[in-house]
Amino acid sequence: MTNVNLGLMPSSWSPYEYGSGSQITHLETNTIYWHSGTNSIRINVHGGSSCPSTLCTDVNHERELDMPQMEDIAVGDHIIMKGWIKTSPSASTFDGNPEYGGRLGADFYGAGSIWTGSEWVGTTGLIDGISGPYGHLPQSYTEMTMNIVPWNEDWTFKQIECYAPSSIPVLYEGVTRYFYPMSWYAILPWLQAMPWWDGGTVWFADYEYYINPEEFPSVSYRYQPEVRTLDPSVDNWGPTQKGRLWYSSTSDVYKLWDGYALKTLIPV
Repeated sequence: MTNVNLGLMPSSWSPYEYGSGSQITHLETNTIYWHSGTNSIRINVHGGSSCPSTLCTDVNHERELDMPQMEDIAVGDHIIMKGWIKTSPSASTFDGNPEYGGRLGADFYGAGSIWTGSEWVGTTGLIDGISGPYGHLPQSYTEMTMNIVPWNEDWTFKQIECYAPSSIPVLYEGVTRYFYPMSWYAILPWLQAMPWWDGGTVWFADYEYYINPEEFPSVSYRYQPEVRTLDPSVDNWGPTQKGRLWYSSTSDVYKLWDGYALKTLIPV
């Protein structure tokens, strides 16, 4: 698709909400918890002492923040998701425990079929989640812990890299079967703190998300605001088209639609 970062923080993750009620995912305003001078996103404890009782108004039981926009992908697409994670001390006894802390991940959505061993069963919606460094559910304890930053750790880099698979192992009626997508499906990145009931805090920063970056020149870009705005009545672009790339053959530059106006991408 593009070598433009589809997961730019903090804008691509706005409005930093999960479900209704009180929220535990926030844009960090305290610069002490920023990474290299850039904004971070913070995930607080789930609901406090009242959860999981009916008094809890926070419904984010997974302590998760999803990117608002899913991107369509095809089998074989090269996917890279990476970023930095910082964790506070655990409020329990999990400091240094490799199974708990902050992590990156993503969910696969799509339409396709599952082979049960005797018949094909059509399915649509959430297919599976990926949380291992190689773009699938962890296949071992080592893989499971490789993508987690334990509690009480300073800024640590983590990355998921994979090629969109032609089949995905899923649990079907308690047995591992395989889901076979149609020509397209979608991927939704997420950030998570775990376990849900620990009182520690996790920060995420400098997140990057690319699909097929090798198809474009390996060039870094910065934003240069453009004076004019695009007329939605003519081009039908609006807030829902945020992140869409446009090539100007007149000026030979790429421009990114931020939901309201075009931004020229300038090599630096």
